[in-house]
Amino acid sequence: MATLAQQRCLNHESREAVCRCPSCHNFFCRECVVLFEARLLCASCLAAASVTEESQRSHPRFSLGGGVLVTLALLTAWLLFYLAGWMILHFRDHPPLAVLASSAIRFAQ
Repeated sequence: MATLAQQRCLNHESREAVCRCPSCHNFFCRECVVLFEARLLCASCLAAASVTEESQRSHPRFSLGGGVLVTLALLTAWLLFYLAGWMILHFRDHPPLAVLASSAIRFAQ
């Protein structure tokens, strides 16, 4: 295999290649490559990468079903805490602190 210094640009035969595209593995001069996401890509690979990136952006990560699940989870958590508080208030066997404090004040006088 020839070294990079001996390679010529695929688009410009008179120019030396400065890099090899990591996607298509062809050699290109500096004018034929573009820096994209910390890699030097040729025009055709850049177009393919941008199409892939656009298709990923068009599909949202959180769909309507995800929002419904989050809402149901929050409602379930609220209901559990509400019921726990209601049970504590209605089924305790000792009087509230306000009643104890008022009886202590009356006893001290």
